[in-house]
Amino acid sequence: MLFVLPNKQNGLRALEENFKFQNLTNILQKLRNVTLSISLPKFKVELVEVLSNKVSTLGVENLKKKVTFSGMNSNYNVSMYQLIHKSSIELYENGTESTGGTY
Repeated sequence: MLFVLPNKQNGLRALEENFKFQNLTNILQKLRNVTLSISLPKFKVELVEVLSNKVSTLGVENLKKKVTFSGMNSNYNVSMYQLIHKSSIELYENGTESTGGTY
């Protein structure tokens, strides 16, 4: 888990507004091992992403057309109309739990 914090007190808004993928790449290249003790509040972050329109890059033209899954189960006539990914990460006092699933 990576936490990115501003250099200045009250600098979070500027960090959020100016943060770009290239900034993350630069940060990751400069990482080094440091031992320290920090305190974080409990938190949970969830992401729900509809992937139906994005899977066309994988060769699926249109999910609303009949998609066969006969190789998985030939006993049922299965169709897919929407593809959704949901993931979450939750930080507790004694550990971290993460979940993810696509349906």
